[in-house]
Amino acid sequence: MTTLKIKATKPQAKFLTMDRKYRLFCAGFGAGKSEAMASSAMMDAAQSPTALIGCYAPTYDLVKTISVARIQMKLMDAGIRHSYNGQDKVIYTSHPGFGDFIFRTLDQPQRIVGYETYTAHVDELDTLKTEHARIAWNQVIARNRQQPKGMPEPFNQASAYTTPEGFKFCYDRWVANANEYYGMVSASTYSNPYLPKDYIDSLKASYPANLIDAYIEGRFVNLTSGAVYPDFDRKLNGCLDKEETREVLHIGMDFNVYNMAGVVCVIRDGNPIAVRELTGIRDTPAMIEAIEQMYPDHKIFICLLYTSDAADE
Repeated sequence: MTTLKIKATKPQAKFLTMDRKYRLFCAGFGAGKSEAMASSAMMDAAQSPTALIGCYAPTYDLVKTISVARIQMKLMDAGIRHSYNGQDKVIYTSHPGFGDFIFRTLDQPQRIVGYETYTAHVDELDTLKTEHARIAWNQVIARNRQQPKGMPEPFNQASAYTTPEGFKFCYDRWVANANEYYGMVSASTYSNPYLPKDYIDSLKASYPANLIDAYIEGRFVNLTSGAVYPDFDRKLNGCLDKEETREVLHIGMDFNVYNMAGVVCVIRDGNPIAVRELTGIRDTPAMIEAIEQMYPDHKIFICLLYTSDAADE
C-alpha cells in the first residue's frame, strides 16, 4: 500500500471517508468536484499494485481534458512514475504497490464491457439524459468486481460526481430511491477557500435564484425552463404518502397528443394528497390501460384540465 498526502475541504473529507458502496459528490461550481474524484481514485489505486481503477466521463473530450489530466497531475505531485497509453486509454504506473487507471466514456454504455475494475469514478453523470445515465451507471457497477491480489475482501466502491441538474438520475437514485448502499455528500461553492474572492459574487449576479441553489449550494432544484411554479421545493412541499388498498382515487388529467400527464390524489381529512405522477403516456387509450393496470381495485374519478377560448371572450 502506498501512502498519500491528501488535502481536502470538509465536504471532500466527508466524502473520501464515506463507507457506502455507492457514493455521490453533489457539488456547486468550484466546490472541488474534480479534485474529489482524482483524490478518491488515487486512494483506491494505492491499495494494490494490481488494482484497476475505472474513470468515466460523458465524452472523450472530458475524459482527456479533465479525468486524464487531473490524475496525471496527482501522480506527478506524488512522485509516482507513470505513462499514458492514448490508444488503450489507460494510465500505467510503475510505482511499487500502486495500481493503474482505465478511462472510458459514457456516450455509448454498451461499450463498457470486457474488463473488470476494483473501483469506479463517474464524472458529470447528471449531464446525461435520465435513462441514458441509468443505463450507463448500471453498466459501470456491473464491471466493478475486480479482486486485486492481496485483498481477500475488496470493497468494490463506485462513486459519481456531478453538479445538480434538476430532478434527474442522481436525484432519483440517491434521494428519491436511496437505500443502505447509497450515500451522498453535498458541497457548496462556499466550502472551497481557494477560489478567487469575487467568484461567488459574480455567479450570484449572473444566475436566477433557482440556479444559485443548484450551481452554488449544490442542491437539487427544479431547473426546467418555463416551470409553472419554480419555487416549488420537494423537501418542503413534496409528499411521500402512498395510496391505500381500495382507496378512492382522484386523478387530475391533462390531455395532450403523445404526451399525456396526470396526478393521482387521495382525499384525507378533507385535503387532497398527491400520491403519484403519470407522465409521458402516449394517448388516451394508453392512459386508460396504464391506470387499469396500476389500480384494478380502486374507485377512480377523473378530473379534466379544460380550457376554452370562449372563456376568454
